[in-house]
Amino acid sequence: MQIKQTMTAGVALATLVALAATGLVACSSPATSNQSLNKPGTSTDTLINAAATEPERSLIPADSSYSAGATYATLLFSGLSYLNPDGTIANELATAVVPNPDCTEYDIQIRSGEVFSDGTKLKADNFIRAWNDAAKASNRRRKAGLFEPIEGFSATTNQDLTGLQRLSDTHFKVHLTQPTCDFPMRLTDPAFVPLPDSAFDAAGNVTSGFGENPYGYGPYMLAREGAWEHGIQLTLVPNARYHGPRQAQNAGLAFKFYHDPDQAYEDLTSGALDIDEALPDSAKDSFTEQLGDRTLTVSSAHVKFLAIPSSGHFALNTDEGRLRRAAVSQAINREDIVKRFFNGTRQVATDFVTPTIAGHTVKLPGNEVLTYRPDVARSLWHQANQISPWTEGETFTIARPDNGLNAWIDVALGTIGSTLGIRTAGKSYLDQRAIDMAVTRGDIDSAFLVDWQSPYPGMHSYLQPCFATGGYANNVGYSSPDFDAVLNHARGVSEDAAANREYQRAEAILLRDLPVLPLWHAKSLIGWSPQVKDVEPNWRGSVQYWKVAQN
Repeated sequence: MQIKQTMTAGVALATLVALAATGLVACSSPATSNQSLNKPGTSTDTLINAAATEPERSLIPADSSYSAGATYATLLFSGLSYLNPDGTIANELATAVVPNPDCTEYDIQIRSGEVFSDGTKLKADNFIRAWNDAAKASNRRRKAGLFEPIEGFSATTNQDLTGLQRLSDTHFKVHLTQPTCDFPMRLTDPAFVPLPDSAFDAAGNVTSGFGENPYGYGPYMLAREGAWEHGIQLTLVPNARYHGPRQAQNAGLAFKFYHDPDQAYEDLTSGALDIDEALPDSAKDSFTEQLGDRTLTVSSAHVKFLAIPSSGHFALNTDEGRLRRAAVSQAINREDIVKRFFNGTRQVATDFVTPTIAGHTVKLPGNEVLTYRPDVARSLWHQANQISPWTEGETFTIARPDNGLNAWIDVALGTIGSTLGIRTAGKSYLDQRAIDMAVTRGDIDSAFLVDWQSPYPGMHSYLQPCFATGGYANNVGYSSPDFDAVLNHARGVSEDAAANREYQRAEAILLRDLPVLPLWHAKSLIGWSPQVKDVEPNWRGSVQYWKVAQN
């Protein structure tokens, strides 16, 4: 199979948990000396203002999140390829990505003559150095797990990726430890972009200074050094040295950081903002009336799970644990919650991936366990009590941020309690970050919510990191030899439809064990002002900002 200008979507991988990344040497961006907001003809009045979330850690692509960070990384950087809105692959810097017959080796050629926005030459070495930094254990990059298939990868030991073989300035090979036919799809993630030589310190690590003022080969660049104004905004302008297919159709972008989604919506409707791709739930009844046809509601790559600690009555891979997990799942009225609280902005889950992914299905055998069936739930709970009784003094709890935004949790707890005849309660935390830290430390004893977003459209991107033994986002400790075996087989299947059938077999095992309970998929609610046009979402439900133009 040869992969050149375009490839169909295959299978995938994604990531979640991370610790702070470190950098040693500060650096500044020479990229902004010839293009900035001070350049004649460029004015802040011509910028498109978009509501945004501030990057959590840095602008280093391998450290970017799958929400806000992904938006900035794809604008500032280009890699071998990118994803079309339908999830198919299109080449950007690559001229060819060619696998061997069993998908264990990839021969990659890149365009010659390209330069970074600072004018330095872009070479195969820039990919290799960037990938080694991203995968290095001590750097703790958020997306390090994406490099797991490459020879030499270690999650615990600092060592180079021995599977990267430089052949020339425009030619390198990648050797993998096992068949991975979705690898070209993974390469569309910003974690795999090349970085300029000046991004690295003497030890080969990307510096913290670069994370503040990065530059690369992308359709945009920072408007000036310090264009990331913490707590305020991030300002980007078109990069004249970019020659790829994603040419900017506007004069620049100002991403305004908001903590309150209601404030962003107010600014949008008052004319102070041009784009808001995360309209708040509070606007669900009014945004169509307020904005008219300047709205979109589209599926996203975002799924919400309810995770239950894997101990005691809910111990994984035990008969009692399976019975109780299935009982709780069928005691939650997902349809009612989505209708009452989200007004069509959520879609009830029927499997463990989202509708944006090839292979998603509403007909997965066994997925009735994700529907509200109180009589079945009571029966399963009773069977579990025959194994080990649930005592009157025990309470089923769900962790919740103390911000008043999750009233639906009370409804879910109510139906769980009344259906199963047990005490339930919400356990308050200061905010979601406090819950995430408790999960990371492993000292949470309540059920908790997990949000997952995929960096590219493939079933592997949901199943491997969250549920494989040792998966880097497997925060409930699930381990199943049966599941791992099916997953490993699926990643070596080169034909997409056949691979997805294998992944669905793996999902059937998850439906039996229920390491987490799929709840629903979020939809993206996008609104914009009369001052802009051509607001189009990508496969993830996020705006393709390079396409947006001023009216």
